[in-house]
Amino acid sequence: MKKGQIFKGFIYTGMALAVICSTLTGCGGEFITGTQQNSTSVVSGRGVEVTKTPQKISLELDISNSNKITIPDPAKIQGGVVKIKLQEELKEDDFEYNEDELSKRYMADLSFAGFENEVTISSYTTGNMTDPDSPEADCLALFVHENPGTENRKNYFVVLDYNNGTFYKTDTNFFLHRFSSWTDLKAVDVTGDGKQELMASHIYNKSVEIGIFRCEEKDHRLVNLFSTLDDPEQEDCSGFIGTLKEDYQVVLEFPEIHYSKKVSMIHDGNFKEKDLQADSDDNMAGFWKNGKLQKDRVETAQEDDDAVFLYTLDHAEITTEKSSDATLLELVRGICVGHRSEQLGNMHMFLQYDRKSDRMVLKKAKYVNTKEARKEWNEWDEWKEALE
Repeated sequence: MKKGQIFKGFIYTGMALAVICSTLTGCGGEFITGTQQNSTSVVSGRGVEVTKTPQKISLELDISNSNKITIPDPAKIQGGVVKIKLQEELKEDDFEYNEDELSKRYMADLSFAGFENEVTISSYTTGNMTDPDSPEADCLALFVHENPGTENRKNYFVVLDYNNGTFYKTDTNFFLHRFSSWTDLKAVDVTGDGKQELMASHIYNKSVEIGIFRCEEKDHRLVNLFSTLDDPEQEDCSGFIGTLKEDYQVVLEFPEIHYSKKVSMIHDGNFKEKDLQADSDDNMAGFWKNGKLQKDRVETAQEDDDAVFLYTLDHAEITTEKSSDATLLELVRGICVGHRSEQLGNMHMFLQYDRKSDRMVLKKAKYVNTKEARKEWNEWDEWKEALE
């Protein structure tokens, strides 16, 4: 490839790759830039207010496995090019390094953000997280780790706002799984105010974990709008009620949004009638006898847990409601009866930002039968990547 040749959005310079973008992924040796204008006013010697020519802030990110991570203090930036050096995510076969060497590669000084000692930096992304009128990315979001791999580990999401010279952070129960399996960070506007929020997602223990955080400019913190790891209760499924009925029927409900749907274990769940009989301990979904619900069997099952329950989070994505253009967080969980291996289909839950509670709250739900649920599984990108 020749110098200056454009290839798939990148400009090759011989020494680096340059591209203007607002969301980045690790790529060895690439430079990523974003620009932001700062308008300033000054008073001239004659007492007349004059507006200066807007000065651009440019975030130039150098991402390479040979870098020593270098991240400038936003408070010291007065415009111009902000040069930032980051490490890229390791590949699975990149394990000739021991833990000490890896820690050194990913260590950085973030004392300006309140970290006394050097910390480990893994995931990163850029976005317009405080200024809805910003034409380009002016914030850098980081996943930061203190004492990773130890009992004293602590993890934080940090957003560095180079346009306003400040930062925002929050501690989190998300953690660095391993140096070759990072939490995915994205910048996306879920509140509808034009400012992007930080969305984190990862797969732990065969379940998708997801969190959404916004910058609170009053006290410089990141506010948790929704998180499967940080919330005491996972609000996407805490209001779910599943009730077994006669003739192999199940009622699925979210009372808070007045959602109720009756489904059939046989026609919707694709179960065989013989496997729903309560005459055998091998029938883990066996709560009926010739279509009659066996209440004693139900009561026994409910001593440990609900007989009908939502299982692990299988899929999460940002969608748009066609009727209102509202931004929704779509979450998909399997519906299980009696045991996690006995799945009745999928429940799709759609959460929307509620300004009054400052949370993502459940707005609507949709049931998908077992046949359609199996098709969905093959379409979800996060599992394709996890199983590669």
